[in-house]
Amino acid sequence: MGMDHPQWEMYSSSKHGVRHSLRQSGILPEQAAAPTRQTCHMPEGNHEVRTAWGFLAVRLPLPEDEQWAADRVTILQALGVLDPQGNPTARLEVVKGADVARLTQEDWQAERDRMIQVCEQCHSANLVQAELRKGDETIREADRLLAEAIRIIAALYRDGVLRKPDHYAYNYPDLLAFHDAPTVIEKLFKIHLEHRVRAFQGAFHVAAQAPSGLPVRFPDVTRSHPCAGTPSGSAWLFESETWRWSATTPTGKRRHAGPSGCGGLGARPAAAQPRPAPCPRVR
Repeated sequence: MGMDHPQWEMYSSSKHGVRHSLRQSGILPEQAAAPTRQTCHMPEGNHEVRTAWGFLAVRLPLPEDEQWAADRVTILQALGVLDPQGNPTARLEVVKGADVARLTQEDWQAERDRMIQVCEQCHSANLVQAELRKGDETIREADRLLAEAIRIIAALYRDGVLRKPDHYAYNYPDLLAFHDAPTVIEKLFKIHLEHRVRAFQGAFHVAAQAPSGLPVRFPDVTRSHPCAGTPSGSAWLFESETWRWSATTPTGKRRHAGPSGCGGLGARPAAAQPRPAPCPRVR
């Protein structure tokens, strides 16, 4: 719970979490399916809670997608595990020792396969694969935006607009400076640990609370209304409190979390905001 640990928020606003709350309150019968976080992440009482993407959604090797690979390198540089030239640093050894990220394809795939086995106890293989792909794509889009912000700050250092603090190893933004970042403009840790974490954790949990603040823009999506222009099989995220999360199934049927007037679940627009025109509810 909290800014950089939103696991409870993501679960409680997910379909699993909502069903569990409804069952606890007696609205759903006791025999209704309502998985807890322990069901999915601690099978058979295993307390080693691990996922393929880990807590920060960074991993190695780099993806084949050239843009995504470049974005991930930028994020790894800002995390200090790579230097500004792309060479490994001492922080990478700390990450290896703490095992907080999957650093080989084999390790990543092992955790993904383990999660698939858990999910398929209740869901079809096609649904599981489709939902996991949506989570992966959300990370890709979130990485694009975070990397863009990092490069803007890096350019300010490069041009001498920002001066290197004494506690920085390089003339480059440091995400792990957290609140000790030297300037107001360099509060990148908030994008990284609040908005981006909520974006990808919310996507994997299908949580209506995610994201809160990160404008993840997917291609060919009209921002004015959630029922316009959403390509089949995609997901998209809005930065406002009005629209929290939306996705389509592989068959193209939309489901979204938005104002109740739009046939979805989620945050109601603020009183000062005009309610968008109702859209067809998908059965």
